[in-house]
Amino acid sequence: MAAQPGWAAVERIAALLARLRPREAGTEGENRLFLAFRERVETDFRERHDAEHYACALGYAPRTLSRAVKRATGATAKAYLVERIALEAKRLLAHDGLTSAACAAALGLTDASNFSVFFRQATGERPGAWQRAAVGTVTGPSGRPG
Repeated sequence: MAAQPGWAAVERIAALLARLRPREAGTEGENRLFLAFRERVETDFRERHDAEHYACALGYAPRTLSRAVKRATGATAKAYLVERIALEAKRLLAHDGLTSAACAAALGLTDASNFSVFFRQATGERPGAWQRAAVGTVTGPSGRPG
């Protein structure tokens, strides 16, 4: 039986609409990869700051890992890692009251200067200024709490 004359156009329109439909958050494999990445980040982020390490540890190419993370979070694997390290830095500064040097050591950075540069690039603020604002310390004229 021959198709009715209008059906071919309907099928083409349906195919075009299917292409325009938003993608799902990711395939099941991508979701599993992201969850494995997130778990690995939680155990390694204090020592390992490169996305390539995580990709290799999970048995994937860095691009494949980054694509899966981007579909799950909207950020690349490196950006996700930077956000996680910055979050821990904020926690250390606000709740533990650590100095920049102590935060650098806790996060596997070489020194306070590198920590300050990292923190400023990640948050847009200096660690000391962020810490004072977070704990609500009022500074006196000398710049010291008071």
